[in-house]
Amino acid sequence: MLTAAGVVAMVREPQARPYPHAIFLADSLLLTQLVLLLGQIPGLLWHEMFHVLAARRLGVGSRMTVGRRMYFLVLETHLDGLLGVPSRRRYLPFTAGVLADVLLFSALTVGAAADAADGGLSWPGRVALAFAFPTLFRIAWQFFFFLRTDLYYMVTTVLGCTDLHEAATARLRRQWRWVPGVRPRPADTGPWSPRDAAVARWYAPAMIGGVILLFGWAALAIIPALVEFVTRVAAGLTGDGGTGLAFWDSIGSVTVILAQFALPFLLPARKSARREERTT
Repeated sequence: MLTAAGVVAMVREPQARPYPHAIFLADSLLLTQLVLLLGQIPGLLWHEMFHVLAARRLGVGSRMTVGRRMYFLVLETHLDGLLGVPSRRRYLPFTAGVLADVLLFSALTVGAAADAADGGLSWPGRVALAFAFPTLFRIAWQFFFFLRTDLYYMVTTVLGCTDLHEAATARLRRQWRWVPGVRPRPADTGPWSPRDAAVARWYAPAMIGGVILLFGWAALAIIPALVEFVTRVAAGLTGDGGTGLAFWDSIGSVTVILAQFALPFLLPARKSARREERTT
């Protein structure tokens, strides 16, 4: 019912439809980034807790960690105990996070539509719409299977595979070994299950298609917002000779952006250091 209400809200009220520029809540880029950053943390926990609860109802333990997908910092819920559960009972724990995001997105769009009904979006409606767009991004993210998302694990369970990603990656390395820098590794010979090897024949090209799809999504969703961000930063850095609030707002905003991109790459180094400490 909530999802249906969200769809109706977007159809009836155009102002409730999320779009890239909706994330700019205020004239201050730094304030906008901090609000979005702090607001996304509860959204990420909401997503992961649905995984935890769906697994707990089956009596399966779980643990939550911080990980990296490409250059994105992500929260991950490990559900290793699901391997001992019949495959048909694994689907809900795998898809629970997407369900959580759909519910959250629907609630935010309904809230934005209710606010717009009074003649225009006020501050609460704008915040709801600004949070709805990143939530929509997280939903779309799940369809990039090559990043081993939640839906990837659901699909591999349906197909009866155990390590489809590695089997397909190894197949691509062998097929593209003529490309400079691409070399098969000893591990690329397996051992894969016969099912993994069979499905990898068509899944490997699909991985390439997923990368292309990711760039297309970036062109539609990320680049427009990035262009506006760069335009505002440039205006702030050059508009008042480096003495006004706009200048320092731009400096602070760029610093926050760089920190977010740096953290995912620092994470593996921290994990390696902790492993060394435990072994000494």
